[in-house]
Amino acid sequence: MLYFLQQLVTNPLLLLGIVVAFGACIFIHELGHYLAARWRGLIAERFSIGFGPKLFGWTDKHGCTWQVSPIPLGGYVLLPQLADMKGIEGESERSRQDELPPISYTDKMVVSVAGAFFNLIFAFVLATVLWGIGQQQDGRYTSTQVGYIGQVQVQSADGETRGQAWESPLQLGDTILAVDGSKVKDYEDLVGVVATSSGRDAEGRPEVKLTIERNGEVQDIVVHPDTESRGIRILPIMPAYEMYVDKTSEHSPAAQAGLQSGDQLLSVAGQPLYSIPQLSTYLDAHEDELSTFTILRDGKELTVQMEPEEVVINKAGDATPMIGVHFAVGSVLVHENPVEQVGSAATFIFRILGALLNPRSDVGLSDMSSVVGISQALLTAFEQGIRFVLNFLVVINVNLAILNLLPIPVLDGGHMAFATIAKLRGKPIPANVIGALQGSFMVLLLGLMLYVSFFDVRRVNEQAEYQQEALSLQQQSVAPVFDGLDADEAKAAQEPGS
Repeated sequence: MLYFLQQLVTNPLLLLGIVVAFGACIFIHELGHYLAARWRGLIAERFSIGFGPKLFGWTDKHGCTWQVSPIPLGGYVLLPQLADMKGIEGESERSRQDELPPISYTDKMVVSVAGAFFNLIFAFVLATVLWGIGQQQDGRYTSTQVGYIGQVQVQSADGETRGQAWESPLQLGDTILAVDGSKVKDYEDLVGVVATSSGRDAEGRPEVKLTIERNGEVQDIVVHPDTESRGIRILPIMPAYEMYVDKTSEHSPAAQAGLQSGDQLLSVAGQPLYSIPQLSTYLDAHEDELSTFTILRDGKELTVQMEPEEVVINKAGDATPMIGVHFAVGSVLVHENPVEQVGSAATFIFRILGALLNPRSDVGLSDMSSVVGISQALLTAFEQGIRFVLNFLVVINVNLAILNLLPIPVLDGGHMAFATIAKLRGKPIPANVIGALQGSFMVLLLGLMLYVSFFDVRRVNEQAEYQQEALSLQQQSVAPVFDGLDADEAKAAQEPGS
């Protein structure tokens, strides 16, 4: 949390960017309500970004006060003909609701759905811009082919937690096509589908069915996912990617063997190479052996022999076997059309909602993100560049559209539900009933936000601690063995090096 706050304090432009980005999403949503209300002839008294007393604002020629308020939990348009929301939006300054001209069922539905509709329009606009400029995607995570199978943490009889090989029918080189029947397009998609899965075996253990392609044949296998620290399901695997040499360390085995920039490592000792962690694991198991590597150079396959050397990786004197290769880590520019982008965001959100409602899944309310978590994610997006910001805002706007249409009192979907029930009954729902429901659900939502925020703060603190550890590792390093690797690969390289 301190890291997050330090970033905002030391870089006011980032803070301004987050405020503007959030404010734009809220403004677009409320603008939809306002314009629909004007179109349908409703009286709009107040347009507020934020809740609470007015910080500043103005009144337009139609008598609507436009204002900014201090509590950054959303916004509202005060429409007394639509619903009595004085407990949340404040008192109406005009006539009491029963003295205002009545509005039709169609008016209520159009105005209520307009906010979500405008968020979707905004999402499509942002997605169209992103389609034009392209999204940067880490080249290592565009595949669902298995490039590395890691360990899982198990507790032994003496109470100690140790790593052991994950027992699974998956093999290196398998390509995962679907999880529980849902197709997956890349590694990120695979992670999301597994995390929100709900299958369990007869003993109650998490279980997923994977559709894989192995040696040209499609088959189904059943695996038991591991769980990470928060209890979310994960497959302890990393995707496969092509391994190109960026450079070699001076006097290293790779340099002595004549490896050049642009060479692609294909195999070692006859085993196909799929990832850096896989290579590191092999070197750790064969640190005193001369191994034969097959490489591809200018379209021709060549063989070279290398024996790894122990390299000290920190001031504590820890050493690991390496061949001295710095691998090129690149990104690809993906031009995904707006329909696919918005569709992917909607699928992701519905998947999360489904997991929350399914008692067999391992996703809980504590795994959701509050303003704290979303702000942290947006901060990270700003640090990575405009493409990541646009992608994040597409997801946020689709999220706002879907969640606001849920039939929950105080949300737009609640207004629509009340209007529909009144239409079916042939008479309005008593105001005291609506007020009681809205008040109760407002308390529940505020409690939920506080609950989720608590876990968000804890997650942000954990991330900050991890970043400090990564920084400490980088400062302690006495050899440039991690050039070109991100934090995950650097961590993997500590055990068996490359």
